Amino acid sequence: MKSSKKRKILIAGAGLIGSTMALALASEGFDITVVDGTTAKHRINRNKGRTYALSRTSKNLLTNLGLWDAKRLNACPIENILLSTKRSDTKRHLMEFKRESSDLGPSSYMIEDFYLRRVLEAELIKNSKIQLINALEVIKDETSCFESKVMLSDKSLFNTEILIISDGRESRLAKRLDKGFFKKNYNQVAIVGNLSHKNEHKFVAHQVFLSGGPLAILPLQGKRSTFVWSLPNEMGAKLSKYKDHLFLKHLNKSIGDILDNPALEGEKKIFPLYLRFLRDSVDNRKVFIGDSAQAIHPLAGQGLNLGLRDVASLFEVLLNGKKLGLDLGSDELLKKYESWRSFDRISLATYTDLINILFSNNNVYLGALREFGMNSIDKSELLKSFFVKEAAGEYGNLPELLR
Repeated sequence: MKSSKKRKILIAGAGLIGSTMALALASEGFDITVVDGTTAKHRINRNKGRTYALSRTSKNLLTNLGLWDAKRLNACPIENILLSTKRSDTKRHLMEFKRESSDLGPSSYMIEDFYLRRVLEAELIKNSKIQLINALEVIKDETSCFESKVMLSDKSLFNTEILIISDGRESRLAKRLDKGFFKKNYNQVAIVGNLSHKNEHKFVAHQVFLSGGPLAILPLQGKRSTFVWSLPNEMGAKLSKYKDHLFLKHLNKSIGDILDNPALEGEKKIFPLYLRFLRDSVDNRKVFIGDSAQAIHPLAGQGLNLGLRDVASLFEVLLNGKKLGLDLGSDELLKKYESWRSFDRISLATYTDLINILFSNNNVYLGALREFGMNSIDKSELLKSFFVKEAAGEYGNLPELLR
């Protein structure tokens, strides 16, 4: 067995959230060890083609950490958001959200996983405060009043004050610890992919509410867009198996006139949709962040942003703890973090759940009610401003990194 090494903070998972967490802490002088079961090359390529809607506050976080470079990240601003509904061949306008002002900047940006991950990997490697260990994972930990002794899959040992867990939706560490989850299966899947097209998207994002579920068409740099199509399990599984030309025929019917002559760029992917979050995201000297702590419906495009809010909040709690000379894994600090994050996590999960219920059914009366409600909001600049600020992440008690 290898000798034990002392590190104040150990992070399990070098994905987008784990990497950002490490870079944030390292910026304030913390010594960090990041452990991931895959290689850097695998991480960069595994989600190639996947995209995210990054809120304005999340952009602030990347800016504050010196990571925001629109060209390097190939970021595309969202200037306008159009919501509509389509039943049979009838499409009806519901609502439009316009950019508030040129001073504020867009409420959100579309970024591609490949570019963001490449930036994060490069920063991890060159940061002298970060030790990155690839192709190993945490398999065991023993916790005392003073520290956690963590064992990796090569039997090496690390003593740490706190273990931050960011190992993805199906967290192995959460399963090993038998953590309790609240979970709801939507009986839906999302088909996602990127498209090239002949017309300019003019930086407009579209959300079309169909009988089977919402379809989002979101702008990327150039004459390119990404789509996220939520469908019932059986219908989604069937469509995902269609060859490209046949799949595009069905997609075009739902898109309507939004895109001119779209063509698939790369492979389309399918994944199950469910709501899941930890009943308690902290444990004895351990804290779960990002997808390890919660998974929500993609219709609001807030999954990555929710994880980055975890990063900003935990960073602030640990930094304040360091300044006061506190044990970083103490119950006092971890409970402070849990209290801060729990309301945001639950409220956003509930919000996306209700929106999905409201727009993923064929009830005639409910359909009339929701269209009336959306049209009423569309006529109120005050209400629209409220929803734009929500999409921008500008709500609640914001950590400094998000400002």
